[in-house]
Amino acid sequence: MTLHKLRHTNATLLVNYGIDLKIVSEHLGHSDIKVTADTYAGVLDKSRIETANKMEQILTEQTPNKHQMLGIG
Repeated sequence: MTLHKLRHTNATLLVNYGIDLKIVSEHLGHSDIKVTADTYAGVLDKSRIETANKMEQILTEQTPNKHQMLGIG
């Protein structure tokens, strides 16, 4: 594995584990967060989809019904 591929893998893993993009950008030494965002846009898109799916699951499983919210039933 080349140094470049190792660096890209490192950044991809950090983004996938939810590390803030600004932190990843600083870690990589990018002069601007836009460079990081543009480079890892595909990874970010996948993370956004996974986040939306997890939120849907959380809300579906844990949202109380109207009776629970009103304390009846």
